[in-house]
Amino acid sequence: QISENSTKDEKEQKQIEEKAQNDRDQIRKELLSEAGEMTKSLYRTCLRSIKIIRPGNENDEADFSAREEAQRKEMDEMDLSSSSISFSYTPPVDRENELQSRAEYYRRWMREEFNQESDCLEANPWMEEHVERYLYFIKGGEEKRCWILNDYKFEDTHSDAFDYERVDRFEERAMGLVQGFYKERGWILDKERGLSHGGDDDDDFFSDDEDEEERKR
Repeated sequence: QISENSTKDEKEQKQIEEKAQNDRDQIRKELLSEAGEMTKSLYRTCLRSIKIIRPGNENDEADFSAREEAQRKEMDEMDLSSSSISFSYTPPVDRENELQSRAEYYRRWMREEFNQESDCLEANPWMEEHVERYLYFIKGGEEKRCWILNDYKFEDTHSDAFDYERVDRFEERAMGLVQGFYKERGWILDKERGLSHGGDDDDDFFSDDEDEEERKR
């Protein structure tokens, strides 16, 4: 009788664990879809922002004109009648080339940023640092986009494209998923111990073995 009860309890426990895992998998699937949509939205906004800076603006023209004036003064001050002729090694201002190069630079930089973080949510199950890394990428990407436009003195016509509330909802659900997984294993969230992985300059996360030992402490 005891053996039968024990087998029954084990079977019920296994069913509970399987259901919990299926629920987690479904939530993770939904969150992956949501993260994909948010990432695509930010990518499109970044491309549109690059198109904004491509033609240049009054601030760029003022810079070009100032440099051209400086070059003219430099040429005027040269004593061409002397035996030792001086040459200016400052390249002439090429508006189209410089504006094109700037746009291409930010386009390459943007693609590298997105490609570098494209795998941050591929792990299964998610650990706390995986979610933090994605949030750092998506929020930091929008912050950098705004900073670039402001630095070059362009109007941000897509300032309302980034949905902060949507990101907050994602964070709440994702961290809830992670917290439930940690609780089952008796682990402690890093943020509860005052640690954070999202802002590491070198994205140097703990190894899996080190992580598990740290969480049990």
